[in-house]
Amino acid sequence: NLEFALSYSSMEDLLPKGVLLIGAPGSGKTTLARILCDQADIPFESFGNADFGSSYVNQTAINLQKIFDQAGYPIKKGLVPASMLFIDEIDTIGRIRGDNDTEGAKVVTTMCVNMNGHKNVDGVIVIGATNRVDIIDPALLRPGRFDEIIEMGYPDKEEIKEIYKVHIGKRNRNSRKEIFSGIDYDSLGR
Repeated sequence: NLEFALSYSSMEDLLPKGVLLIGAPGSGKTTLARILCDQADIPFESFGNADFGSSYVNQTAINLQKIFDQAGYPIKKGLVPASMLFIDEIDTIGRIRGDNDTEGAKVVTTMCVNMNGHKNVDGVIVIGATNRVDIIDPALLRPGRFDEIIEMGYPDKEEIKEIYKVHIGKRNRNSRKEIFSGIDYDSLGR
């Protein structure tokens, strides 16, 4: 329980620095990350390489550092106990470093330094999602960075029915009249 963990003074020992969600496209990685942040009721920022990537030299790493700084600012000021950064398709920025990839190496180093290096801010939790864990740099996968790795599969028929019920129910609550009535959830589940 995140509320329980946040009530302790030593968050560093209780909260992971990062959670890596691994699964095929459509397995619910992004949805799970949003639910985690909603349930925790803490600031949440979602982004991918397209949000901070740049064709200019060093700019991608600089943009990534700005994102970490913004997430850590309210924690340092005592305004919130924690914040979450969700990085979709983290394999695009956390790719294994190669000999000729100085730009990619800077981005991976920026991630590492912010997750448990000298720029680390206790309480900034990184949630990454990928379907290509095989190409993520091993430095990001070591303990102290992505402490929790969760493999996600596809939901079964009963889980699919429940997902439809939640989403359709939300649409009906947000509408002035019931849009979807008389739905056969068993058919949808199949």
